[in-house]
Amino acid sequence: MDFPQESIDVAKEIVSKYRKRGRSKFSLADNIYKGRFYHIGYGFSEALKTGVCGSYLHEMAKEAECYSMAGVIYLLSREAGLNPRIFTARGMRDTEEGQNKADNGKADHSFVTVDGTRGKRYLVDPNMSLMGEATFNFEENEMRVYDRVESKITYRDWNFIKEVSQDEYLEKLEENRTPQGGRDTLAATQRVKTIGGLQAYVTYLPESSELQVSINLNNAFLGADSYNKKEIYEVKTPVSKDGTFSLEKGIYSNYHATACGWNQYTNLQEPMSFSLPEAQPIFDIWEKFIRKKGKKSPLFRLGSTKMRNLLVKNGLWTDFSVQKNSPLEKLISRHSHDWEKSQEWASKVAEDFVKRASNHDLSYRCLLREAHTSKAYDSARSKDNPKGHIYSEDEHVKLLQDLYDEHVEDIENFVKAYANDLAVRAKLRPGSKFHSQRKLNKVQARRIKSAEAFETLCQSRTFNTDMIFHEVADKVMFYQTINLDAPIEELERDLTQEDIQRGAQAKLFDTMMTCWLKKDFLFIKQYKKGLQKILKISD
Repeated sequence: MDFPQESIDVAKEIVSKYRKRGRSKFSLADNIYKGRFYHIGYGFSEALKTGVCGSYLHEMAKEAECYSMAGVIYLLSREAGLNPRIFTARGMRDTEEGQNKADNGKADHSFVTVDGTRGKRYLVDPNMSLMGEATFNFEENEMRVYDRVESKITYRDWNFIKEVSQDEYLEKLEENRTPQGGRDTLAATQRVKTIGGLQAYVTYLPESSELQVSINLNNAFLGADSYNKKEIYEVKTPVSKDGTFSLEKGIYSNYHATACGWNQYTNLQEPMSFSLPEAQPIFDIWEKFIRKKGKKSPLFRLGSTKMRNLLVKNGLWTDFSVQKNSPLEKLISRHSHDWEKSQEWASKVAEDFVKRASNHDLSYRCLLREAHTSKAYDSARSKDNPKGHIYSEDEHVKLLQDLYDEHVEDIENFVKAYANDLAVRAKLRPGSKFHSQRKLNKVQARRIKSAEAFETLCQSRTFNTDMIFHEVADKVMFYQTINLDAPIEELERDLTQEDIQRGAQAKLFDTMMTCWLKKDFLFIKQYKKGLQKILKISD
């Protein structure tokens, strides 16, 4: 079994151009890796628009999903005489030197290795932006990739790996091009661009016949909180046999995790979940209020912290109570909205979360922290302190100063390591160039890590007011006082069941605020027709 002749002809033409520029194995592999003369990047948008998953080189316009892309790399390498081999891996993860493995998410992936110089093998994986000398350690389920050009080492590990033959690859690709194969491809999760340029992950769940769309973002506001580094926003909805679905009528969920890949998570917590149609009455009131205030920008551009403060300032609190004679209460009365019914609904959603979180150790620990946080905010709240800040503004600035000092120290250490590396490479100082670069890369990783915490807090202070900065700093500081790894009995101390329920209400409030602003990102309306074509089950 072979690739279509049209694709082979395209590959031969591309490789002929490579050979005019260099014939070494490294040069050929480097040209393939950098996409010269074919310029195809990762993407699933074309497949969704056509309703066909899996494509050959001659059919591609500008993008391909990872399995089809592996075929492109394989075919070009074959025509270049590089003896390519295709591997499919499950639970795969890449970790650069200096990084913590646990901080990186896992995903299923297909990749290609080719012959290199002096009997070496090169990994050629443009989808993961990785090329270098590949050394397999199958006993440890790991590969070491050394990029000599950038002088850096990346470790790739996996839960399962298999080398597939050309025939096996092509049989699977042809299967992917069928309606059932398209659903199978979606079941493996695919990534598309949604509004605002964000990456959305689309998954078909065959067991329940549901479509799931999620967005994974860094939760850098929490700084050193290792359990909540990633925040996942998700909508899930049933799919009919004719392929139709309505994400707008689905279930919205908000998760936290230590790390996340495309569809695999580390330390995934119980989600705060609710029905979008049931939440709509509350969203409608918020929307009317914001428009009454003259805000005309798309909601997602306004920011959850800014919107939260605006609503709180005008009479709404995080337990969904509304202050008497406040602007929000007047608006609710004017539109004859049954706010008590909305409060009852919110209490039931929060109660459901408490029940589920109580049976999951990490989720319960994080809920207890939310309970302590909301209790502290409620106690601190007054006429002079309407937002319930626990710490003073001077203390907030001190936190930023400490992060600044730490980041500057890491920058200075990086400069020293860089200067040492320059001296070693120039033979002005004795030492190994290889080991000098290893040290430099580790110091660089630490500098990048400290930059994330500082830059996030710093950026929150670049607005016209320090409002967002003080909100973020106050929460970060209080979180730092609670050790999530402490015994449960210690975390439960001084909390009643009502306090825990109150913590869940505060979490629901923040979740609804984020959902209100970001739900349009998850509806991926531009791909709806193509998805329906793929998801339709033939009679």
